[in-house]
Amino acid sequence: MVINGLSGGRIPISEETRRRVFEAMEQLGYTPNPAAQILAGGRNNLIGVFTYEPFFPYEQDNFYYPFLLGIERQASREGYNLLLVTRTHGNQEPSIYKDGVNQLGLPDGSIILGARPNRRELLSLVKERIPFVYIGRREIEGCAIDWVAPDYIQAGYEAVMHLIRLGHKRIGFHGTGVGTEPFEDKVAGCRRAAAEFEGVEVLDLSGRLFHAASDQWIPTVRSEGITAVICEDVVGYEKYLRRAFEAGMEVPRDLSVVCLTEVEPYRSFAVQPTSVRLNRPSVGEEAVKLLLWRLDNPDAPPRQVRVPSGFVVGASTSDAPDV
Repeated sequence: MVINGLSGGRIPISEETRRRVFEAMEQLGYTPNPAAQILAGGRNNLIGVFTYEPFFPYEQDNFYYPFLLGIERQASREGYNLLLVTRTHGNQEPSIYKDGVNQLGLPDGSIILGARPNRRELLSLVKERIPFVYIGRREIEGCAIDWVAPDYIQAGYEAVMHLIRLGHKRIGFHGTGVGTEPFEDKVAGCRRAAAEFEGVEVLDLSGRLFHAASDQWIPTVRSEGITAVICEDVVGYEKYLRRAFEAGMEVPRDLSVVCLTEVEPYRSFAVQPTSVRLNRPSVGEEAVKLLLWRLDNPDAPPRQVRVPSGFVVGASTSDAPDV
């Protein structure tokens, strides 16, 4: 009971008894066997981390690295170690089930990352009652899961509100993640803000311009009287800057552009973007907290947590031009 950390539960054990147990362990040179602890029904204080991205986020310039940093910080505070599941990464498509074996069976629970998960595998984890928390809102047909995500709805809402205050009424939205949950949340937030003001409209440019040649972007923006564009990611932001310059337009004098994601501090731009602070380390920390709650409440309904984002006003937005 002492070794498995259960001495504060239904069977109280005094501090004197706990001290004698640890002294005996030291004298005997005894160390707990994690596998034996699992078989005995105890916890081994391990949190697994798995990503569906092609590469594990070791490098600081990886989008998922700050999430991993937050996971590590909170796990350390809670007295847990991390088990990084990296064996499937490389030339093969990442998979939780390596050679048919569930690699997340050893840790007490796991945190999963990645833009495009294998939803069949996530459903299998649910059926096997393997505790996990996904970083990012992910929907699985037929069931709900625990997840923690940056509040992209709030981010989209604040972006449009910022542009409305500058006098913009026809606002374009351009994204590359059409059909994904983050894309849907960003668009939903943008449209929620627009709905609060008469005459304000958010036009989704993604469907029309997603596969179009980039030289068609600015003519489309001009022809529809759009004075500001919200880009879902950094790639889109840079392309709009470049196309505006090639078309003889000046950002933000002729066109305001918002980057609806976090911009790494080491990146440089011709025009520093108005952007979003996603508070990714906090998302990682909240994922650990939710996972530990799940371990204590295995039969409770799934929980979802949105971590508030921040809004950073840069040099890429200004008052709406006369059109």
